[in-house]
Amino acid sequence: MKNLSKASANSIEESERLIKSTSVVIGTVDYNYTGRIIHFDSERLLDVLNQGSAGDLPDLSFEFLQLHDMQICSQDGQRELVSPNSLVAKNGILFVGEEEARSIDIPCLHYNRLRNFITKKAICVEIHMPSLFIIGKVHIEPWQRLTGALNDDRRFLPMTNAIISSRPHARAAKFEFVAVNRGQINCIAKME
Repeated sequence: MKNLSKASANSIEESERLIKSTSVVIGTVDYNYTGRIIHFDSERLLDVLNQGSAGDLPDLSFEFLQLHDMQICSQDGQRELVSPNSLVAKNGILFVGEEEARSIDIPCLHYNRLRNFITKKAICVEIHMPSLFIIGKVHIEPWQRLTGALNDDRRFLPMTNAIISSRPHARAAKFEFVAVNRGQINCIAKME
């Protein structure tokens, strides 16, 4: 009996490591949102944006992204609102930039998702969106062309080493990883 309780304690410790909190910046036409997305450790941010999280609330619409400890700032940097838990409509998102990822201690049920990771090829691009310019590397399947990646049914396109500004040659924000909403892209050009 003693071994059973020890095994249960180990299961709880292991399950606590399965939850991750990813700090993000979400850009829209009118506002920037900062906060945390809570998801399983086995899920990448891009997967959560495109497919939802296995840990999402059952009544949460796929069209919304749950953001914890959210702050809303206008484009001029003025803080508008702070909310402990909010929903952001995915169709209005221009980009989601990952600031950091850290594990948090929240007990949960065991969950493991096996993944087949594919090495992707990077293409340097410039993207024009409503009120934003993004320069960075788009990551596509090795057999795809850029046009094929744009016609993909997933909403968000992965980019790395992204520089985001409100206009060319303006002050910019830099992100190691950004997910760009395909539906908000006005123009995309491959950079040589």
